[in-house]
Amino acid sequence: MPEFFRQLDKILAPGGQVLCDSSDISYVFETEDGIIELPDDMSYYGEHSFRMQYKDTIGEPFDWLYIDADTLKEKAVRNGYAVEVVAEGEHYDYLARITKIQTELSHEVQEFQINSVDSSTTRTDYRYL
Repeated sequence: MPEFFRQLDKILAPGGQVLCDSSDISYVFETEDGIIELPDDMSYYGEHSFRMQYKDTIGEPFDWLYIDADTLKEKAVRNGYAVEVVAEGEHYDYLARITKIQTELSHEVQEFQINSVDSSTTRTDYRYL
């Protein structure tokens, strides 16, 4: 996904947005008991490879990513982007808006507490990573 966001850095106009649709296909791995059992040999359950065919013509395989909204949000934030789910469908599908985070510091912020020497006061401080 970092490559995807680097490409957005190149092509997205200031204040621009990207609309994308995807699906959370974790339901494919759901048992009758409602438990999602993902295969151990899979890096991410939404990564798939497809090959198109029409009669005798067979295309080259291509990769496809079905990414759940929470994972998309996590990956976006790590790369300086925000994701807003603007619509949800009836079949685990959604439409999302991706925008660049417009701050001078779009780094991860870690909050921590600082106690005074005599422990009489505490203040919250932030560290930019």
